[in-house]
Amino acid sequence: MTPVIDLMEADPFYQAFYGKTTVDPFGLVMLLICAVMAMSLPRRWTFLPVAILSCFVSYAQRVVLFSLNFNFLRLLTIVVWLRIILRKEYRPFIWTTLDYLVLWWAISSTVSYTLLWGTSGALTLKLGHALDSVGVYFFIRMLVRDAEDVERVASFFMVLSIPVAAFFLIERVTGHNLFGFLGGVPVNTVIRGGKLRCQGAFAHPILAGAYWSVQIPLFMAAALKGKRVAYIAIACALFIIAVSSSSTPVTSTLVGLIGMAFYVFRFQMRAVRRAAAAGIVALALIMKAPVYALIARVDFTGSSTGYHRYTLVDQAVKHFGEWWLIGVQSTNHWGAFMYDVANQYVNEAVRGGLATLVLFLAIITFAFKYAGGLMREAHAQNFRTEEILAWSLGVTILIHSANFIGIGYFGQITVLWYLGLAMCSGLVSASQRLPQMRRLQSTVLQ
Repeated sequence: MTPVIDLMEADPFYQAFYGKTTVDPFGLVMLLICAVMAMSLPRRWTFLPVAILSCFVSYAQRVVLFSLNFNFLRLLTIVVWLRIILRKEYRPFIWTTLDYLVLWWAISSTVSYTLLWGTSGALTLKLGHALDSVGVYFFIRMLVRDAEDVERVASFFMVLSIPVAAFFLIERVTGHNLFGFLGGVPVNTVIRGGKLRCQGAFAHPILAGAYWSVQIPLFMAAALKGKRVAYIAIACALFIIAVSSSSTPVTSTLVGLIGMAFYVFRFQMRAVRRAAAAGIVALALIMKAPVYALIARVDFTGSSTGYHRYTLVDQAVKHFGEWWLIGVQSTNHWGAFMYDVANQYVNEAVRGGLATLVLFLAIITFAFKYAGGLMREAHAQNFRTEEILAWSLGVTILIHSANFIGIGYFGQITVLWYLGLAMCSGLVSASQRLPQMRRLQSTVLQ
């Protein structure tokens, strides 16, 4: 039986390093520098070493102890938590509904997958994933506490986008990935459809582009605030997306730009949602195929595998009875290449069952609610900068949601997913500590 895998596990470069200690002197030095920074920098700067490590060290760099994989991002997460505990930076902390949802989603995913396989190895694997998700999400919640912190994190990535784009330019010109010596990424850039698919230190070309497409709304918010480096960062992000030669990040970038443009309709979003729902119903009545068959038509590079994504969703719907309880061990019998679950929504379903999928969708829903509530309350208080910032946070969640259609997240980009969620939750939590914004919680949850 071929087990359910995701795009990373289908990659031969992943197979080459998983379960093996892979430590290059450069990677080790970077980890040590980032660990020292994480322990010594002021709280507001603690996320910087995490951002640096995610951009410049391959996901292959890891230490394996007693069959347990500790990739460098996971090791740095442990260091950051050690700092938080030693400095008692977990105070003050106010729980939100989104916090509970993330926690319950991780528990559901772990329990379902362990029951599905019934092995200690399955439990170990999911506990590692829980450290990556819950560990990263909650340390960001401890460290990113207000709008200034959110803007500072965006500034980190704006500055980092410049050297990252420089590495991608070299890769595009030479056809060689300078991070290839670290393992986990090819030395010679992959070519598909006659186009180089640059990826730098990131786990996959699609995720390299997606990583920076998610950043653009916050960069645009900074540009509207008058930060000149934001314009350079936007250009760098668009360049990285272009040379990744992947349809998914191009599509999500367009979705993000449309989302930012809809800022002018921010108080008519209920009508926009109803119109979108009506449009979907109309398409369902007109189209011979399901509405989600439109996924197969998305191709901005001439070599997209959109049909695979459509077939994957279609087969998941048809095989609902197989996975709804606790998931399914194999999707290989669904069709050709159906073992490759390159869709985050389907991935949640087949690895964790209906409960895990519903919790995942609830996380997205509450993130949107929080961003919308923050935007409305900032408008009521006449905080224009915070209003735009809240809207851009909502658009980042929208971009993630679009990316999920084309790929299952793994590697460095998961940090951005939990970052976006934690920032939405953190700002709502912070509002409870500010007398002038105590109405926020009730506004968000209306």
